[in-house]
Amino acid sequence: PSYHNGEYLIAQKIAALSHSFYRGDVVVLKNPENTREVFLKRVIGLPNETVEIKKAQIFIHNIEHPGGYLLDEPYINSTMLTPLTATKTYILNKNQYFVMGDNRTNSIDSRSFGPIDKKLIIGKIWSQMPSFLNFDLFKRPVY
Repeated sequence: PSYHNGEYLIAQKIAALSHSFYRGDVVVLKNPENTREVFLKRVIGLPNETVEIKKAQIFIHNIEHPGGYLLDEPYINSTMLTPLTATKTYILNKNQYFVMGDNRTNSIDSRSFGPIDKKLIIGKIWSQMPSFLNFDLFKRPVY
């Protein structure tokens, strides 16, 4: 629901080299199962955290919240919620992130391939624009 086919996205590649990513960032990453493909995913879990998916809800366990807290995801459309699955837990190491697509029902993401290593992240989405192919600056005459 956040990004659509045909849109142009501006990614900041230097972010992948210079610093960590934050929960909620949308990143461009290499598909861990086929590095010639790239994905656009949202960062859900950060290094050294535990991500627990339980009853279609995502809980984050970290130093500040050892008992975990429910992740608030205002960017997710209510029809795109994480599908109901058995409880699944992912433990991230110091260089790993847990990423998910916003279209949860049709996304290949860390639920499929597991946490990703930071080195697979190419950059962070900085801006989006509509496709110039569908953009008119001038009104077209109708004949």
